[in-house]
Amino acid sequence: MNSKEAIISFVRETLGCQCPQEVFEHIDMAYTPERDIKLRINVGDRLLIYVAEIEDPDSLDAILEKLVRAGREEIDFSGLNRFRLVVAAEDLKSIKDSLLEKFDAIRQGDEKAHLHVLDRNDLSLKNLLA
Repeated sequence: MNSKEAIISFVRETLGCQCPQEVFEHIDMAYTPERDIKLRINVGDRLLIYVAEIEDPDSLDAILEKLVRAGREEIDFSGLNRFRLVVAAEDLKSIKDSLLEKFDAIRQGDEKAHLHVLDRNDLSLKNLLA
C-alpha cells in the first residue's frame, strides 16, 4: 500500500471521515521533529491531522492542551475545516474516557476538533508511521 492509499484508508476507515474523493487529490504529510507530534497530515486543505505517540499515558495530561490549542490555531490560521488529534499508545484504553472528557473541556464545544484514541499497534496507524 502506498502512502496516499494508506492515508485515505486511515482517514476514511479508521477515523470515519466522510471527506469527498476530491479532497484526497492534495495530501501533505510530514514527519515532524516536534517531540509531541509524530506526524502532521493536511488533507485537501480541509482536514488537519496530528498523530501523537505517547510512551507514558501519565504524560498526556501535560501535552493534551498544547496539542489541541496548536491544532485549533493552525486550522483557524490556514482556513481548514477540521482538526483531528490522534493519540496512539500501548495502554490508553484504561484512561480513554477520562481523556475524552478532558479533550471536550479543552475544545470548549468546538465541533471542528475531534479526538481519536488508538492502540499503537493499529495496522492502519502502523502503515502511516512505517
